[in-house]
Amino acid sequence: MLRDVLTINTDEDIQRAFRNQNRWAFEGFDEEGRRIDIKYKRKTRNPHTNHVIVSVPLKYGGEHWSWSGVHIDLQRIRVADQSPTRAVYALPGLRARQDCPVRGRWDALARSTVAYC
Repeated sequence: MLRDVLTINTDEDIQRAFRNQNRWAFEGFDEEGRRIDIKYKRKTRNPHTNHVIVSVPLKYGGEHWSWSGVHIDLQRIRVADQSPTRAVYALPGLRARQDCPVRGRWDALARSTVAYC
């Protein structure tokens, strides 16, 4: 997700500026890894900006969203990850919810009969 992009930018403007101004971000990727599809735009509280939801190939998703920010025209845009599968890939080998030690501890505390204040 690209946060707070000005609404005057069209989809083509965003894609063109993204590729031209952020060439460092695509170093080492093949043509498939350079593909960024704009899915939709979400309105923000500011009527002059939108959050742009983009889609990248899944195998390149981790590298793309490790960026802290990108440039589109004269704006520095913050980048955020919204993929639901990101958490699963962060802990390799943990498939079930109860296998995660942190989540298991919190579940045990929530289900215990003793209340901690």
